[in-house]
Amino acid sequence: MPVTVDKLKLLSLPAAILAASFLCVSSGIAAEVAPPQRYVDSGRIVFCSDFSYPPWVYVDPQTTKYVGVEVDFSDALAALMGVKAEHKNIQFDGLIPAIQAGQCDAIISTLIDKPARREVLDFVDYALVGNVVIVPFASDIFVQDLTGLSGKKVVVQTGSQLEQDLVSASDKLKGDGKPGITVVAIPNNTDAMQQLFAGLVDAYYAVPEQASYLNSQRPNSVKLGSPTLGARPVGIATAKKDHDLYEAIAAAFKVYQANGGYDALFTKAGLQSLEVPH
Repeated sequence: MPVTVDKLKLLSLPAAILAASFLCVSSGIAAEVAPPQRYVDSGRIVFCSDFSYPPWVYVDPQTTKYVGVEVDFSDALAALMGVKAEHKNIQFDGLIPAIQAGQCDAIISTLIDKPARREVLDFVDYALVGNVVIVPFASDIFVQDLTGLSGKKVVVQTGSQLEQDLVSASDKLKGDGKPGITVVAIPNNTDAMQQLFAGLVDAYYAVPEQASYLNSQRPNSVKLGSPTLGARPVGIATAKKDHDLYEAIAAAFKVYQANGGYDALFTKAGLQSLEVPH
């Protein structure tokens, strides 16, 4: 089941999870929240992400290191559990198969918390993320909803909820006897951005933070071609079999909110409006 802040309320978690400020694990980091023993023994939690989604997770072009809000966030939660966060780069549509195959312990990659995914994953929700149509700066496209993209070519990340949204809107248009949307699904967002910059598509369907990031890299290169279209929770996902890890992450998030770290991180990134209530 998903966990949002208003549901946490200390959750009736095992006392060993909440009362672990004394714990010191093999990594040498003092823990405020006790993770399951297998993570104490290994000294790490492995997080899978698709590192093509700035500012959330991406590869720094100067250092080639993994960076982003979700990297800092998962590092902070791991530290509260007295272990290290290890990061693994997995293509978005391979994230859930990767966790099911045991390649990682948790997913943090702006993964939308939705019923179909809850059948195999538990979620600790940490942000409410809306979506927007992003267009070249000189474009005259501005739509109020996705059906306004009738006859347009739109790039989106493969396997995402956003791809499903575009396909649904296109099907509706066709059912109404109107031209559909040509949906160009690309495995990672870095390549999707390049499709937009190269003029191969009319628009890019993503999150508004990406428009800000693109303009920080290439001033006045893009703009919003729609209002924010809906807001969905995104969360850290763990496999159902690892419910004890889910509980530990939920408890660590509660501590991170209480100590001000969560507010500080999202405010620094300009994402404070996306915080879950707490």
